[in-house]
Amino acid sequence: MNKLLKKIATLGIPFAITMTMVTGCKEFLEVQPKSQISISDAFSNLANATNAVIGVYDELMGDNGYGIRINMYYPYDSDEMIVSGNIDNGRRGIGRYQLLLTNTEIRNPFLQLYRGIEKANLCIEQIPQMALYNNGSEADKKELRRLHGEVLTLRAQFMFELLRNWGDIPAPFTPAYKQTDLFIPQSDRDETYKKLIDDLKVATDLVPWRTEIPVRNERVTKGAVKALRAKLAMFRGGYSLRSNGKIERNADYQTYIKIARDECADLLARRTDHTLNPSFEDIWRKLTSFTYDPAGEIIFEVGAGGSNSNSDSRMGNYNGPSVNASSRYGTGGGGLLVLPNYF
Repeated sequence: MNKLLKKIATLGIPFAITMTMVTGCKEFLEVQPKSQISISDAFSNLANATNAVIGVYDELMGDNGYGIRINMYYPYDSDEMIVSGNIDNGRRGIGRYQLLLTNTEIRNPFLQLYRGIEKANLCIEQIPQMALYNNGSEADKKELRRLHGEVLTLRAQFMFELLRNWGDIPAPFTPAYKQTDLFIPQSDRDETYKKLIDDLKVATDLVPWRTEIPVRNERVTKGAVKALRAKLAMFRGGYSLRSNGKIERNADYQTYIKIARDECADLLARRTDHTLNPSFEDIWRKLTSFTYDPAGEIIFEVGAGGSNSNSDSRMGNYNGPSVNASSRYGTGGGGLLVLPNYF
């Protein structure tokens, strides 16, 4: 009997030590990570959800967004301006229609736009599932609906840029973690436009007008949603270069022209929110002094800052007049050259 007890004791001690180590490891490995935040935590309260949506806005700006490439590389050469310099495997290759697959000025903005879509998809999925969305205070419910409308609009903006520059694109409307196959095929652009136009109809009822918010900022308001919906409707109803090499429009184009007309009529009826500034010069003076235009002529502007290529803008520098580095202003301008026949 004693021998049996000794054997049990001999076996039990290592087993107990092993169990203690396993339990200790389990507790140690369950420490909450500090370098990342889970989806459930990101949408656990209004403040975190707001930060998540601000992260979606962030993908609009920077060198690979509206900071320079999308709005100052892609549209030129044109009848108004041309890119300076000779053909290369960068911005000049875009301007001279000599593109190579290795051109990073094409790849990186493409990836950033899809990163914005993925962030927006997560917000669009998660925000309506938050407990506060239907059961919070009236203020919380109102703000969460505004956030929901904003990310619907931002996703439409990201996809619009992809459609405008790449034509028929893969159009994911659910987050990547729910995709059974990440190699999504191209979608017909007309169907993508239709979906985005429908989304913006929903967003119109979720976001406030400019004058209905207490503090002005660079977030989406109802006027921006309506303006974007009108623009997308015109693209959906207009002519487009198809994959068959023909420039065509669909037979239902009148439906979308009416949508654009109705949205513009709503905007024109809200002169207290958006009207023309009587001074064209004043628009730019206020813009460069970080002052909001009181007339609301600028319906939506993408915020920039941070003094780095991830979040700032080269507007006014890259496309401005050439300034010598030895001047008191420092070097700048000269990236785009205005054609003499423009004047």
